[in-house]
Amino acid sequence: MNLREIVCAALESWPGPAERQNCVVVPTHCIYPSNQVVSVIVSGREREFVVTDQGGAVDELISGGGRTFEDLRMLRDVAKSQGLSVTDNGTIYSSIVSAEQLAGTIALVANASKEAAHLLIQRGKAVPRKDFREMLARLVEIEHSRGRFLDVAEKRKVIGKSTTVHRFDYEIKLPGDKRLLLDTVMPEHSSIASVVSANFDVGQAEMRGVLQRIVYDDEDEWKAADLALLGLSATVVPFANLPSVLNRLSI
Repeated sequence: MNLREIVCAALESWPGPAERQNCVVVPTHCIYPSNQVVSVIVSGREREFVVTDQGGAVDELISGGGRTFEDLRMLRDVAKSQGLSVTDNGTIYSSIVSAEQLAGTIALVANASKEAAHLLIQRGKAVPRKDFREMLARLVEIEHSRGRFLDVAEKRKVIGKSTTVHRFDYEIKLPGDKRLLLDTVMPEHSSIASVVSANFDVGQAEMRGVLQRIVYDDEDEWKAADLALLGLSATVVPFANLPSVLNRLSI
């Protein structure tokens, strides 16, 4: 494999566009201060399209504990310098463009959103942090759009052996009559206790074809004892390894 082929293979592993109601979500190669990928929304039809950043720059500020940037002047300055506009709630958006202009406009909006996020966080003195559940939601959406899942249901209620009703973040229907119950956990006592209780009770029910996985953010600070406790109720997966785990389970 030559260098060009290696680069092409690496780029193919990057998440591709995913359909959502009346629009398409496009993960770009721009990165926010929190290290999340900048995704833009493309809406329209036939020959007229609009690209927005979904308010991602402002979300970076708020998720980092900063204040809402009320006057939007800095945001509008960044957008205006790129020939873009900003809504009253801080969403950066393009004018109507043609299909031929779409690729360039996607890059333009993504770059403007990234630049604006850096400036807003600097002004708001916020510390950028990831939204773990949002990252998981985007991953599940992307994998579903690639056809690896037959169906996805959020906030699924499942009855355990004790007849207690538990709620899981996702129930994913997989090939071969398998169902994956996916649960997220935070490094907090209440979250750990709740997830352990739910997964242990449902596991004891021994439902045919049901798989359970607990996902945690491996960039958070975790105690080995807490991860060991979680592992007593179901298989524990660090978020960084989740794509490969989902790939194996969907075969």
